[in-house]
Amino acid sequence: MASSNIFASYRAQFEADLARYGFLAEVDGRWRGSVDTSWYAGDGTRHHAQEEILVELRSGFPFDKPRVRPCTPDPLIAESLHREPGGAACLWRDDGTGWQPGIAAAELLDRTREWFTRCRESRWRDDERPGDLHLYYPSDRLQTMVAMGDDWQPSKDAPMGRFGVWQTNDRIAFVGDPQSGGGTPGPKNKNPVLTQLLVGNERVAEVGVWFRITQEPKRIATATEFVALVDAAADRPGATVEHMTGVLGSKIRGAKRIYIALGYPGAGLDEHWLFLQCNVASREGKRWSTPDGLKALSLDACVTAPAAKSALLRRIGDPAEAVAAKHVLVFGVGAIGSEVAILLAKTGLAKLSIVDSGRLTPANAIRHAAGLRYAGLLKTFAVEQEILGHAPYCAVEQHLETWKPDELAPLVGAADLVIDATARSQFSALLNEIALAAGTPVLYVAAHRRASIGRIRLVRPHRDACLTCYEAGYVNNATYPLIPPMDEGAFIEEGCGTPTVTAGALDLQTTANTAARLAVNLLSGSEAPENHTLVVVQPIPGATAPLEACGVHAATYSPLSECESCGSGSPTP
Repeated sequence: MASSNIFASYRAQFEADLARYGFLAEVDGRWRGSVDTSWYAGDGTRHHAQEEILVELRSGFPFDKPRVRPCTPDPLIAESLHREPGGAACLWRDDGTGWQPGIAAAELLDRTREWFTRCRESRWRDDERPGDLHLYYPSDRLQTMVAMGDDWQPSKDAPMGRFGVWQTNDRIAFVGDPQSGGGTPGPKNKNPVLTQLLVGNERVAEVGVWFRITQEPKRIATATEFVALVDAAADRPGATVEHMTGVLGSKIRGAKRIYIALGYPGAGLDEHWLFLQCNVASREGKRWSTPDGLKALSLDACVTAPAAKSALLRRIGDPAEAVAAKHVLVFGVGAIGSEVAILLAKTGLAKLSIVDSGRLTPANAIRHAAGLRYAGLLKTFAVEQEILGHAPYCAVEQHLETWKPDELAPLVGAADLVIDATARSQFSALLNEIALAAGTPVLYVAAHRRASIGRIRLVRPHRDACLTCYEAGYVNNATYPLIPPMDEGAFIEEGCGTPTVTAGALDLQTTANTAARLAVNLLSGSEAPENHTLVVVQPIPGATAPLEACGVHAATYSPLSECESCGSGSPTP
């Protein structure tokens, strides 16, 4: 209410200006009036008109932008795709550069005049093309989402073709495998996105038909209108029904819908696709391809959702390219390791190998990346499923825990980076020796003091201090930050012989996020020279620097000449 009072004078001025321009107030913030417009016809003659409009100032005004609804019955205006869902003219971008409180009513009306002119002259910039044509098909139900996978690649030379539709419910369908001939697509599609979308219930629901048209389509209400549009684009009467009956047959048997895809020119060289569902339940067992049959079929639009690998990775940007061929090995996929593994997969990583023998318990789920539905299963399996649910193009290998050097060496040697999140000092010491011999860098990640402090140590062989350097050398150096011990809230859970400590998921994830960022920096070749990172979530009063200050603190520690594991001639600290 306070914000409404602050802007009350602005609203009053806006409404006064509308009244001065001849608008009359109606109920619920609506103002009816007209704007004078002009445009040039195709023959170069100039035309003028008064366009009646309805301006809506909703309860959220001025933060919620005003809506302008054209009242003209002219089909050129009424069918314009440059309108918002619900019919308002599209006057403002929603990207932060559009409507702002403080804009005067005069500018709103100027934009409205320009909108009418562009509609009548069909003069729109490429960046003003409507991207979501399904919004212009109002529906009282949830529109089916159509996911377009990597194999949605209709032949560039064909004007029409067919495709498979994989679907288990009305929520989402996956389309792919376009072919130019008839017949039925194979019963299986191994696309990794499809596997995740349909969660093992894959089946071919329907066979769809696709067509190319020469321009952006207006809203198509019936199959009759659709056939006329495509026939005109093909410049051959009867071509549409001929193709559809060749693929689908002339009678509907058992199907509830027909999927139709329309390809049309987009901005530049892009081709856009609109997917339609033709409801044929009322025509089951009857000929749909007659004039009367076509009139009885209504069309609903689907939400188009790109699902190719490129579409997934596009949202990530540069990191995806930098790690596209990299392989990371993660030991320990508990509360920290599971988060690190999934975050790395989300960066576009090519391959993850995860090692753990533990099973997920119900109590684990409160701070583990995987949830209760995986309780009783191996943590590696649970993490793999979570990875595939986010990044299905990341190859995942599961391995059981091993302490055998001859089994660890090939795993470590095959990776571009190893991450040790086991929090087991004896295993970390063994891994240190194997990684030094293999020349593979390792990130050692651990949380302390109920996860209020995280310590991440990067060991690039013969460049950084190794784990032995820290534990046998730097630990006795006054400049090395020792983390003061505290009551970790340790307990042994019933049925579990391993001590567990208290630590919050928020704090654990802070360390996991930092470790994942350092890993990506290393894999992409943009890592900093520092190799020791402290993540201070909750400062320790009176502790030595940097433990007394919240933040991420990086330092550099060189190999020690007397180190039994990596001695390199560096001076003693």
